[in-house]
Amino acid sequence: MKLNPNAHQIEIGCDDWDEPLLLTEGTTHSAPKSITEANQHTVPPVELLSINHQVVLTHTLIHYSALQGFDQAETDIDQLTPTELSLYFTSSEQIRQINLDYRGKDKPTNVLSFESELPAEILTELAYQPLGELVFSLEVIRAEAEDQGKTLTDHYTHLLVHGCLHLLGLDHETGAADQAQMEALEIKILASFGIADPYQD
Repeated sequence: MKLNPNAHQIEIGCDDWDEPLLLTEGTTHSAPKSITEANQHTVPPVELLSINHQVVLTHTLIHYSALQGFDQAETDIDQLTPTELSLYFTSSEQIRQINLDYRGKDKPTNVLSFESELPAEILTELAYQPLGELVFSLEVIRAEAEDQGKTLTDHYTHLLVHGCLHLLGLDHETGAADQAQMEALEIKILASFGIADPYQD
C-alpha cells in the first residue's frame, strides 16, 4: 500500500506527559506541560514542537517515492492511505536500555526507529497507515548539536528525516552503497528546508 505524502497524523509523546499531542493537517500545538528543571531532559522544547512535522514527513515521502520510481503525477493521491507517525521523547538512560534490548548495544543513542508490526488484515481497516515509531533522546540530541556546532532544530530535523527513512526501509548499516544512498537522500531533503549538509566536516 502506497503512503499518501500529503495527509498525515503525527503523535508526539514523552515520559512526562499523560497524553500525547496529536497533530493533524493544519493544526499547531504547544507543549501540554511546561518545561521544568525536573523534566527538561524529556519534554521537547517549543522550538522543536514548532517544527512543521507534517511538511518534513511530506518532503521525506516525496523524495523517497521518487527514489523508488513512484510517479505521483500518474497516481490519484486521494486514493492513497494517509500516513501516521508516532514520535516519543525519553531519557538517555531509557533509550540506552531500549538500545540494549532491541539492538544489543549498551549505550544511549539519538534516535531509534521501530516499524509498525500490525498484521495486514488490521492495516486495511485503519484510517491511517502507521509508518512506525521514532524514539528520541533529547539529552543526546542536545549534546550532539552542541558538539557539532549545529542548532537543536536543524539536528533534530535531520534525525527526524533519518528515522523516517529507516521506517521506509533504508538502512545505512547494510553496506557502503546503502549508506551513500541514504545520506544523499537526507542531504537533498534537508536542503529543501535550507539546512546544510549534516555530513560535511
